[in-house]
Amino acid sequence: MSHSIVIFQTALKEQPNKSEARKGLGYILAKLGKLDPAAEYLNQSLAINPDPKPVTEEVTENDAISPYSMTTTTRTTLGNIMLKQNNPFEAITSFQRELELRPYLAAARDGLGWAYLKLNRLTESPTAFKAAVKYQPLNNLSHKGLREVKQRIANKNMGISTPSQQEESILKPEPAKLIRTDFVE
Repeated sequence: MSHSIVIFQTALKEQPNKSEARKGLGYILAKLGKLDPAAEYLNQSLAINPDPKPVTEEVTENDAISPYSMTTTTRTTLGNIMLKQNNPFEAITSFQRELELRPYLAAARDGLGWAYLKLNRLTESPTAFKAAVKYQPLNNLSHKGLREVKQRIANKNMGISTPSQQEESILKPEPAKLIRTDFVE
């Protein structure tokens, strides 16, 4: 991935007014777990271009029932960063804004489901996860989210407390392994 960083940094130097290099750096840094600089580059990309081109990612291993291609965007990546940084309200804003542009985007629906779940909003969360599964049935994370919602509802009905936001570690598993990314301008 360091080679990719160099390529995007070179592109940024050569064309500083283009959003795609910033988006690319944001994606790569997010995959490396460098969330603050990733968010900074993604926000810069949105400031230059409020609707950067979506990215196609190949999802495999534990995150997929079977390998599949998933469309993500600058806002969905930013929303997932906000979730990891324990900012679910900002994440919701990012996912909802993306859904205004792309109402059928499974990645935005999935992220919205996890953000609602983080806030223990057990009515909105399954609705978002069900929509994500409808648009991307092979996404194992959306199915896992639905199971978690059902477990929390059952626990609530039985009077069993659920973990607080700080104790939750399963809410958003590590991102899918990035095999191929298509950046197009």
